[in-house]
Amino acid sequence: MASSRAKFILPGIVILGLILAYMVQQGGHFPQIVPLEQGKPAPDFVLKDMNGRTTRLSDFRGRLVFLNFWATWCPPCRDEMPSMEQLHKLMKGRPFKMLAVSVDTDASSAKQYMDKHGFTFTTLADHQQKVAGLYQTTGIPETFLIDAEGILLLKVIGPDNWSSPRNISAIEELLPPSSPQSG
Repeated sequence: MASSRAKFILPGIVILGLILAYMVQQGGHFPQIVPLEQGKPAPDFVLKDMNGRTTRLSDFRGRLVFLNFWATWCPPCRDEMPSMEQLHKLMKGRPFKMLAVSVDTDASSAKQYMDKHGFTFTTLADHQQKVAGLYQTTGIPETFLIDAEGILLLKVIGPDNWSSPRNISAIEELLPPSSPQSG
């Protein structure tokens, strides 16, 4: 009986030691984790697109932002991308911006995939998954809709048919009533 308890106590002590070491490294406390909530400001970020240009989320204030996290090795991500392209084309000239954030560790694989399939929406590289962490993604694909003021409206976990009449109608209702901006 005593030896079976030791099997659980020893790992618990090791874990506690790691936690304490982390706390000391962080100045004696854990960093505050604030959950990402609908109705709150979406975290701003800066990433490079597939051509090396810097893109900042806040640059798209005044537009509805469709922010999608994906990877080339993810079958559900690949399945939803044609419907994303259809939505992107349908929204051309309207206050809408589609950003697809690749969490692939290699930018060239995402660029090759986009080029091969003729997808024209903006793709950003998040190789270290810092922005995915900032948005507290639990997997991919995940999509966030952010309003013209930078407020998180919706988080969709998993793939969807973004060009379905239901989704197009819902997205059109969320578009800001401002002058058209292509994106």
